[in-house]
Amino acid sequence: MPSILQGPALLDRFQALDGFLLEHQALWHPRPFHHLQLPWETAHPELAQWLRQRSLEDAEAAHNQPQQLQAPAPFAPLAEQARALGALGELPIKALPAPHPRLNVDVPGRKWQQIEAFAACLQFDRAPTHWLDWCSGKGHLGRRLLQPGQQLTCLEYDPALIDSGEQLSRHHGLPARHVQQDVLADDTAQHLCAEHSPVALHACGDLHVRLIQLAS
Repeated sequence: MPSILQGPALLDRFQALDGFLLEHQALWHPRPFHHLQLPWETAHPELAQWLRQRSLEDAEAAHNQPQQLQAPAPFAPLAEQARALGALGELPIKALPAPHPRLNVDVPGRKWQQIEAFAACLQFDRAPTHWLDWCSGKGHLGRRLLQPGQQLTCLEYDPALIDSGEQLSRHHGLPARHVQQDVLADDTAQHLCAEHSPVALHACGDLHVRLIQLAS
């Protein structure tokens, strides 16, 4: 895999991907299951007929590697271009400090693996002093990142998750604040300060967009 893109190279990739999506939006923009016949089928009848002859099992088998399908034109060049534009480089990995004893006991195994992988890719010119765990849930990510001398603030909307997170932070003796906050609300900016290092795991859709806007 190529190294992760940065700076002008990242902008070039974004503009190429944006242009590709706009150029071919007639193929992907119609909402699934809202049409008996998709609008693009008249322009590509051979491809449409080939796809309609395939079974659900065929579709599921090719789901993760659609570029390998031997489908009629214009599928192959479009699939290869999409694969190239969507390819992600590898971030540099660093060794993590050992976690607080038994910190992962209350974390599902799959989530803990995701947290470890995420944390190993974080790179900073200066060591963070105050983590801000955005849409934190119980705060598992923030607690894993927290090191001696650092602080943690967790923003979460669900009171039940806040209560559970507070109990876990107290149990491990960690300096964490768990704050109830709808991050899409107008008053969210009051919780972001210049000394914060915001992080998020599974903050989907507008939730992470809101973080990027406010942090910027």
